[in-house]
Amino acid sequence: MKKNLLFYLLVLLAFTITSCSKVSEDIQRDIVVTDSVFFDIPIITKISDSVTISGLENSTNFEAHLNAPDQGLNLTNLTSVKLKSFNLTLISIEGKVDTLNNFGNLQYVKIQIVDGVRIDSLASVRVPSSAINSSIDLPPVITPETLKTYLIGTTPRFNVIIKAKKATTTLLHVRAISTYSATLSR
Repeated sequence: MKKNLLFYLLVLLAFTITSCSKVSEDIQRDIVVTDSVFFDIPIITKISDSVTISGLENSTNFEAHLNAPDQGLNLTNLTSVKLKSFNLTLISIEGKVDTLNNFGNLQYVKIQIVDGVRIDSLASVRVPSSAINSSIDLPPVITPETLKTYLIGTTPRFNVIIKAKKATTTLLHVRAISTYSATLSR
């Protein structure tokens, strides 16, 4: 009986030792990255034409935000990324909104993400009213799978496409803030 018990203990010990060496530690890290870019909407006199502001640079280095060398994670471990929000806010020198020149003058705003020859819609909104508006939220329209391809190994740029419903008489100084949620795992 003692021999059987000793044999079972040895088998259990051997199994335990070999099992422990096969366990890998799964690590998952969720990160929120906020990016902002400043640009000017030019004076719009012809409301029949849309205006495109091209080549706005992404100011955030996603790879720097996503690297976690202490956890062995980097951009190659990016499993998902989602655009959580995209907001445009007018920057006013006097601290108040120009009643004749604001987002109420616009019919729609579209944001595109660009990488070389690839272009996809990132976010867009139709401005519902002509009310004085100093801030607008653009609902994301890009899928997480498509967005991920722009962030791995590239530095994307943005295009802003605007169509006015009422002419503007001055430049509109804008701050665009985008918030992304990313998951890294291994």
